Amino acid sequence: MTSQVTDISTKEGKLNDKRLYEIGDISITGAEIFGIYASSLNFILFSGENGGLGWEVNNVSDATSDVLSEAKRIGTLGSSTLTNNRMSIVNRMLADLISTSIHTNEFEFNDNLFNDIESYIEMYRDELKSIVSSGPLFTIYRLKDDLIQWSHSNLPESLRKPVEDFNALQSLATTVLPKKQWKSVSRLLSASLSSAFRHKSLTDDVDLFEKSRKFINSQIESYLKIKIFYVSLFTTIIMQTLLLFGYLYIQSGLMYFAGASAGIFGVMVSSLQRNNKTSIDPYTSPLGLYSEGISRIFIGIVFGVFVIFCANSELALAPFKGDIYALVCFSFISGFSERFVPDLMSSVAGKVNNNG
Repeated sequence: MTSQVTDISTKEGKLNDKRLYEIGDISITGAEIFGIYASSLNFILFSGENGGLGWEVNNVSDATSDVLSEAKRIGTLGSSTLTNNRMSIVNRMLADLISTSIHTNEFEFNDNLFNDIESYIEMYRDELKSIVSSGPLFTIYRLKDDLIQWSHSNLPESLRKPVEDFNALQSLATTVLPKKQWKSVSRLLSASLSSAFRHKSLTDDVDLFEKSRKFINSQIESYLKIKIFYVSLFTTIIMQTLLLFGYLYIQSGLMYFAGASAGIFGVMVSSLQRNNKTSIDPYTSPLGLYSEGISRIFIGIVFGVFVIFCANSELALAPFKGDIYALVCFSFISGFSERFVPDLMSSVAGKVNNNG
């Protein structure tokens, strides 16, 4: 009996003093309070289930009543066209406007009060493509650019790791892969995230993103291999063209230009063979990989010319001095094999030290 009297007195107290409300309480309308935007003696503005804006206001003025009616209309409009993340911003803007109308003496309602909020809704109304999955506490969206967004009203600690996995994988995929591949990636990620949100209990040894991770990594690896090939091919064509024009302009030094060209082709063949046999780390910066491919071509030029110099100076490969066919083969090998020229340099340095 005492408990019932206490409950009644508590409800009456909250009816007269909205500051008594706390997160987790039930409002007079029956909505659970998940967050409080603002409160005072006579009003409370709170977020309810799924982030919706709710309020209780005593002694409503005519102007505030008009604001509340318009806020309800705009809230309904926004919730049907915006994601929960965008809608939380709209609710904050509406809450600030309602609070201002209550606190401001002689507040006057006019049609321009909600212009900024309506402009924000108009700006992002086409952002939402579809709702992929939803539950009592969560919603997963697909945006128009095929990115996935999600909202969860009460994210438990057990879902922290799956959410981190999702964010990391989506960020990795959208950073490296072209937009035309985002759709297939988003399907897998949204399915994995939905499974995580629907699990009643998750442990660290359960990896719901294993399939998504393997697919994304394989797509990134294939994409980077193709990109590296095209970057290397484009650079090769440019360098070979420059070498050809250089030879035609100078009209001499055929052996050196042939050695540089052979070194470039050796690097190109080596890169093709390497791409077929080795995996590319998807977490490596693509720009770093492209730079590595370009730098290898310049190394091929230097190594190819170095072979010609070694033969002509008779420091190494002396028997092949003047044999352009043999030296071109050695120049090709210098670009193809990473150890050929370093070993040749070590051999030359050893001879110099012995003679010294």
